[in-house]
Amino acid sequence: MIDKKHCSRCKEEKEITEYYLSKGRYSSACKGCKSDMYKDWEKRNPEKRRELHEKYYSKRRWYLLKSKYGITKKQYEDLLEKQDFKCAICKSTDANHNKGSNLLVDHCHSSMQIRGLLCHNCNSTLGLLKDDVIVLESMIAYLKK
Repeated sequence: MIDKKHCSRCKEEKEITEYYLSKGRYSSACKGCKSDMYKDWEKRNPEKRRELHEKYYSKRRWYLLKSKYGITKKQYEDLLEKQDFKCAICKSTDANHNKGSNLLVDHCHSSMQIRGLLCHNCNSTLGLLKDDVIVLESMIAYLKK
């Protein structure tokens, strides 16, 4: 078994754990050099990088929604259309979060039943209140004073 290997880029001999293993073969450049190569490529190709990033995270978003909530892209889009493309609580069209413009899937934590799509502020508020209706009613009464 090989314990060490020479990096084709920095020419240093390094432990085999310093190389990526893919399809049964170790990369020719060490992890540090691969990282530097990727960063250089990103600087030279900002548009391509953004395109790949968006493509990857778009696919990942739908995979996560399906695995976490059991909702497909089509079901999400149908629910969004049913809500007139607005938050189910405040009716805002602005998702108001840093991960994009998509409204967030709100669900009951005990049954995992999807309740609707919410903006970040409404979703966070429900989460902070732990979906406690009594606390929410108390807050409403307080605001009405």
